[in-house]
Amino acid sequence: MKQLFIIVMGMLSFSSIGQEKERLTGKVRPDKIEQSGEWYRKNYEGYKPKKSKLDSFQEALPQDEIHFEIFFGAWCPDSQREVPRIIKIFNMTGISKDQYDLIAVNRFKDLPEAYRNRADEIKLDRVPTLIYYKDGKAVNRFVEFAQIDLLSDLIKIVKEEGYKNSYYKE
Repeated sequence: MKQLFIIVMGMLSFSSIGQEKERLTGKVRPDKIEQSGEWYRKNYEGYKPKKSKLDSFQEALPQDEIHFEIFFGAWCPDSQREVPRIIKIFNMTGISKDQYDLIAVNRFKDLPEAYRNRADEIKLDRVPTLIYYKDGKAVNRFVEFAQIDLLSDLIKIVKEEGYKNSYYKE
């Protein structure tokens, strides 16, 4: 009986951890995602981008009005790996918090209500998906994992060097 109690309690604790990650949906403030779990801290602090690449990224950022939308799932291992790294790159290169939006989705990748009228433009199939906008127009996107490495991919995206993610379809 004692073993059964321990098993049930263990299952309930894992269930509540999963539910907590699942509840993180909609537009999320950067400070909220920073508090979302060990996965964030580990991947943010553990990421050590090369200064030369950070400088290249910063230099590649246009003077035009730019914005990023980052769609992610707190439950998704790819999002857990890449989103803290993206935020670290942004923090280290002076991209302000008003230049990007973090949008958490559920396991079905349903867009939050505020984004559903743009579903055809967003075309969310995998997470994380980072969409880069310049002067209000979508220019390119990073989807799920890097082709070269995260920072190199972001450099190619902002330089508009014909970057194509793994799922690119014309």
